[in-house]
Amino acid sequence: MLMDLPVHMLWVSGELSRLARLSLTSLFRYRVLAEQGGVWADMDIVALGGDNAMAARPLVASEKRRPFRHAVPTVTGQSLTQVTNCFMANPAPRPGDLWHRAVDRVAALNPEDRSWENIGPHMLSDLMLGEGGNGIDILPPELVGPVAWWNVPAFFLEARDPPASPFMHMYATIWARRGVDAEAPFPEASLAGRLWRRFHLVGTRARA
Repeated sequence: MLMDLPVHMLWVSGELSRLARLSLTSLFRYRVLAEQGGVWADMDIVALGGDNAMAARPLVASEKRRPFRHAVPTVTGQSLTQVTNCFMANPAPRPGDLWHRAVDRVAALNPEDRSWENIGPHMLSDLMLGEGGNGIDILPPELVGPVAWWNVPAFFLEARDPPASPFMHMYATIWARRGVDAEAPFPEASLAGRLWRRFHLVGTRARA
């Protein structure tokens, strides 16, 4: 099963943010094992429930994208969704797979050209369209990205029930871009506040 694979996450420096702390204490198993495959999850992904039915297989998540905003082709086959690299699984790495090709593509770029657009969802979609997905499953947005990025962070700060999905991307960069302090205590009745208490977290910060 997917949860039997090692899970890799990265926090670069400084204190752990509230969203990162919430992510770390949800249902994930944490085993950072370099270059042995497993699951990649961004530090703003929160596990909401068990995924015992989710088989261990090569997969990438997908997310919603705004109507009429993008003309870039998408490997999902739907104009309103795109693949994303916030949550991926690769149980059995092998030469030439999607992740090896992604490494090669990034290495071929000049450092100044390694923008989010060039190494993120658009690159993954381009690789999967141009050279085939090679049996990689694309998870529908409802499984990892049930909340559209343009509704962030308001959705999480309102009094709502958690979505009926195993994982939830909370888009930490959008909080920062919109000037919302994710380190401030979450409103008690909000979705973020309810999750904070659900995982028995206290205080505002945790050190790395």
